[in-house]
Amino acid sequence: MDRDRQLSNAVKYMSERYKLADTPDLEERAELYAARIKNQLILDGFSEREVESARIQAKWSVS
Repeated sequence: MDRDRQLSNAVKYMSERYKLADTPDLEERAELYAARIKNQLILDGFSEREVESARIQAKWSVS
């Protein structure tokens, strides 16, 4: 899978979790899910900056 598509999919998955988080418990779980995705992306060779940018993009896409 190419890098752009992998990052795009990560944003999509994180965004879906953030959208469903309508209680504090679910918000915390969405953050933990995003952290797991971030860790996997870093292991796959993405920089911390790229990954954090994707997380922020996913979180703001909900608003």
